[in-house]
Amino acid sequence: MNDARWPGFWIAMSVGACLAGCERPVDGEAAGTTNASDVEDVTSDEAGIEWRESLSGDGNWLVAWRPTVATLPVSEPFSVEVRVADANGARPDGDVEIFLDAEMPHHGHGMNVVPRVTEREESWLVEGILMHMPGRWELSVDVIGEDETERAQWTVQLER
Repeated sequence: MNDARWPGFWIAMSVGACLAGCERPVDGEAAGTTNASDVEDVTSDEAGIEWRESLSGDGNWLVAWRPTVATLPVSEPFSVEVRVADANGARPDGDVEIFLDAEMPHHGHGMNVVPRVTEREESWLVEGILMHMPGRWELSVDVIGEDETERAQWTVQLER
């Protein structure tokens, strides 16, 4: 193409690529905080650590998680506690497992580790989560039942 607009196309593509790769807080985000999706509900426990709640994709599960640390660290392992209830608020009957993962969609990669999940009486403990760089992460919890898997997802912004 020898069209005079062709150089402008490449400039626009370069600027767009640079902007897509930039990691910056979304309006209202503070450094070191987590930010959940629009359907999320946030509640606090007695220690002041917030539970992040969201319905799974098909709305069959209410999933909540909270970190065991006050601020999510960058490049340091941490743990979270996860609760799952059905749409009526009842705890699953034991035929349910969970899987927690996190990825950076703008970078095209996820975590370099697979966290350990331990089922407890009222919740699951997920240990060894390692978000190895600052920026926007998508944290997901898959609820795995006999016949299907449903995902609840949150956006987490990590700042150095």
